[in-house]
Amino acid sequence: MARTQLRTASFVTAAMTIAASLAACVAGTAAAQTPRAVTVASFDDAGDWSASAGSVRARNGALEWRYDLSGDAVYVTTTTGTERMQGATAFLLRVRSDRPGELAFRVDQDGGTAFFTRIQVGSEWTDVRLEKEQVRHAFGFKKLDPDRIERVYLVDLSAKEHDWDGPRTVWIDSLAVLSTAAPAAAQPAAGAAAVARSDLARADSRSFYLAMTPWPYDFTPQAVSYTYGLIDEHADLVAHHFDEGVPWPEALEGRPWHEKIRENLDYRVKQLPGKKRYLALTPLSPGRDGLALHWTHEPNQKLPKEWKSKSFDDPEVVTAYVNYCRAMIEKFQPIYVNYGIESNILAERNGRAFPSYVKMTAEVYRRLKAEFPNLPLFLSFHIGSLEEDRSDQRKAIGQLLPYSDFVTVSTYPYGEKHRDKSGSYADPNELPKDWLRQVASLAPNKPFAVAETGFIAQKFEAKKLRIEVPGNERHQVEYVRWLLQEVQALNGEFVVWFVPRDYDAFWKRLEKMGMSEVFKTWQDTGLVDEAGNQRGALAVWDSWLALPRR
Repeated sequence: MARTQLRTASFVTAAMTIAASLAACVAGTAAAQTPRAVTVASFDDAGDWSASAGSVRARNGALEWRYDLSGDAVYVTTTTGTERMQGATAFLLRVRSDRPGELAFRVDQDGGTAFFTRIQVGSEWTDVRLEKEQVRHAFGFKKLDPDRIERVYLVDLSAKEHDWDGPRTVWIDSLAVLSTAAPAAAQPAAGAAAVARSDLARADSRSFYLAMTPWPYDFTPQAVSYTYGLIDEHADLVAHHFDEGVPWPEALEGRPWHEKIRENLDYRVKQLPGKKRYLALTPLSPGRDGLALHWTHEPNQKLPKEWKSKSFDDPEVVTAYVNYCRAMIEKFQPIYVNYGIESNILAERNGRAFPSYVKMTAEVYRRLKAEFPNLPLFLSFHIGSLEEDRSDQRKAIGQLLPYSDFVTVSTYPYGEKHRDKSGSYADPNELPKDWLRQVASLAPNKPFAVAETGFIAQKFEAKKLRIEVPGNERHQVEYVRWLLQEVQALNGEFVVWFVPRDYDAFWKRLEKMGMSEVFKTWQDTGLVDEAGNQRGALAVWDSWLALPRR
């Protein structure tokens, strides 16, 4: 896969932040609480799952149950994780079998009262959603109370009811619920204890914050509210990433910004008031090839005529951008500020403009640092550009580092050109050992951070663009595991996961609007899938979140 096909992170970022801005305006006030997905079981190991017949083991992130059918019902069961079923309105399973057919899903309340229903299982992964009302008492006179569930079963009645015999294998990828219960204090999801034993054997703390952006999975107030809920439960830093342009003339002249901008910002700062904030801004255009566009009634509008010919180091550009950054800092009160998203891409795409950009950053940094001496101010660097031209890019980054308190990177390896073969890093196990360290080593005395990242959990396919990148949940788990271990080794400051939940619903809207398939690039990078099911990578993430930050 050519670099030009998928190395479009900045373009997609712009598109996504535009949509996020619109969605935030739509939200207005916080929506009523909607059910959230809560993982009950994922399978880094088999935990206390046991079977009445056959064997149970964890394999490739799923629970594998092998058994022989005889004349009796057989089952696999656990008591672990049932406390997470409190407030459940629906049960979510992902399951398959080498012999398609029926299984029974059963839960027991305290006192041994059983509730169950039948499900059909295919040879391919089957996503099953069971509303609470579908899981019934055998005689129908009792109602299920999810707060009292003590045990969960999958039961095979095939031999007893249909005279099946011979071997059968069932795989369970995940078990979750939709719950209206208030989120508990952040704890590792089911399966995370095993992750902690393997990944965190020597870790009793972490150096970094875990952050997500409020990028919503759909263009609705409910989706925006839900996303902030995910951040509240699964992050200790909220990342506000603005790629919408700059209100250039308004910022220069000290005039009020457009009402829609003010509504967007007001809504954001009202969310998660106790959560620390990271702020990302940029004077660069969405393509990182020139001056940022005009943020007014809509993001990224054409520049006013008198601004089109201005260079980055034009005194009015510098003053306007300093004023813009100051206003955003005062509004959000962040603990970190990235004032130049993916700054090194400009050197690649518009080398003539780069010297003036270096001059601009020097002056912006000087002025902002004088006003906010204790606030970390920095630029972020895109690893994909460095990989494409290591010599020139190292020089470009080196010119910018004096004006950056941290060394921070953006990276989406599944879309980056492979060093040793055609294609990209669809398999994170092939990532070079120095993927992050090559940038961190450019200023080893400065703190390191990951300003934005993500990894697909499903195949990415853009038929019109003739792009296909293999993807699966196991590789996403492996990427998150590697990423957080690397950042810990580098004593990093924070990690930002850009897309909390897959945005299939949003893409359908964009597709109807005639948007390019490039907007799908990050669709399936969520730590929660499009149906609201938490992925195994989130268990890894949460296991680190459970550690205290040193």
